[in-house]
Amino acid sequence: MPRACTLAHLLWPMLVLLACSDDGAAASGEGSAGDGGSETGAATQTSSAASTGTASAASSGSESASASGTSDATGSASDATTTDPSADGSGSSGDATTDASTSAGDTGTVGTTCDHFVDCTVVDDCCTCAAIHVDDEPPACAIDCDVTACELAGLDDGVQCEFGTCQLDPVACDPSQVLCDVAPPACAEGTLPSVDGSCWSGLCVPAEACDVVGDCSDCPPGQACIPLLAEGPQGVLCSPVPEVCKGLPGCTCMPGVCPDEFSACVDTVDGFQCECLLC
Repeated sequence: MPRACTLAHLLWPMLVLLACSDDGAAASGEGSAGDGGSETGAATQTSSAASTGTASAASSGSESASASGTSDATGSASDATTTDPSADGSGSSGDATTDASTSAGDTGTVGTTCDHFVDCTVVDDCCTCAAIHVDDEPPACAIDCDVTACELAGLDDGVQCEFGTCQLDPVACDPSQVLCDVAPPACAEGTLPSVDGSCWSGLCVPAEACDVVGDCSDCPPGQACIPLLAEGPQGVLCSPVPEVCKGLPGCTCMPGVCPDEFSACVDTVDGFQCECLLC
């Protein structure tokens, strides 16, 4: 066999081994790469998990912060609702109610409107003789006496409903009818001497019970002063003013206010008056 062939024959197994060794290295390299890929994949998974955890933590933190904020806001709103209205709103309302009640008590309030005399009754005690609506509370009186205010005035329990207001039945008080030479009795404020025939009765009656008075200053507070004319002044009529007049009494809103003999109601610049056409 030629020498060259013998050398080639001898080297061939070595080349095969070398080739196999390179493939193995390549395989080993691939395996290493695979391991590296696995490690990379693991690292990626770890990183992803960390990111997910971070995101979850951030999300949880946001939710917690949101919940905390909501709780705080709710707490603040609750505190505001619990504290402010009770301190300001309710207090103001209570104060307003108290002030309104006090003001009404100071200025006097109009009683319940009547439609008929049966809606009225008489308050007769040691302090008061007056007509009120049956549903109204009578004024308090802490005085004990043997003779009541209405008895002292010589009045009974007669009442009437005049323009929606309860009034005592009228009695004569017209000073122009007095012909006797007798001085009238000294009467307390709010009362006037009554007349019996052509002389003073010697009694004092509530001004609201008088049929006619001598002057507008004798009319009870809040009542209209209506002059009576018949060939000259004939005294003054005092009358409650109905709500329909809106504080401006006159013939239109007070029909029938003039007594029979003074049936002509005439509006004037200063108010209105009742005239006798046949006198």
